[in-house]
Amino acid sequence: MVRVMTTTTIQCEPTTERPEPIPDTLPPRMRMYLREIAGRAVPITYQALVKALQLLPPQTIQKVTNALERLMAEDAAAGHPFIAALVVARSRGGLPAPGFFDCAARLGRCHVHATGPEAFAFHAQELNAAVAFWGANVRQEQPCIIRLREISPSGDTNPAKFRNDDGASEIRIGLKKFKCIGVSPPHDHPHIYLDMGDDSTILCPYCAVLFRYDSRLGPGEADPPNCLYSDNAAG
Repeated sequence: MVRVMTTTTIQCEPTTERPEPIPDTLPPRMRMYLREIAGRAVPITYQALVKALQLLPPQTIQKVTNALERLMAEDAAAGHPFIAALVVARSRGGLPAPGFFDCAARLGRCHVHATGPEAFAFHAQELNAAVAFWGANVRQEQPCIIRLREISPSGDTNPAKFRNDDGASEIRIGLKKFKCIGVSPPHDHPHIYLDMGDDSTILCPYCAVLFRYDSRLGPGEADPPNCLYSDNAAG
């Protein structure tokens, strides 16, 4: 007698999670925040945007990209520069994620490869246009954030610099005008000037670290102490 072995095929549901629908309030809230970023003329990373908007898991990056694509559709329909050009990926050398270029192509704005040299030219054009258009109404005469090697609005050409090698969510410092470099070189982001003004806190738009003024600390002190950075020594 020959026994015939039978097998039962079990069909499993796909494990890939479907993207959660984004709230209708997220795109306008994101646009409002990015207009402030445009006024400072400094891009922001996807992770920093997640933190600034206080988005909760799961799929926070997916929520951000979906909202950005909705903003791009609105801008294309209105003939405006893409405000989404202000959001960049740290891992792509200052370029947005490939989805930015794919969406721009679907909207008829460009047809460039997301990793080719033409991507840098197209993004630079959109970024400059976005800063000029969206930041026009919010930019102050003396911006509180400027780029590396520029003189600060206060005239201080050598403000204290702070880093976050230990990944602290908050850094307490003893002064309100300073520079954030992200982490120690060579992985630092542009050394941007930050001014708290009348506030006691400020969020770095590049790395989303929250700096808090603490009057108990001196100008050359920080908590955690390792966050103070010196150009002359890597300690």
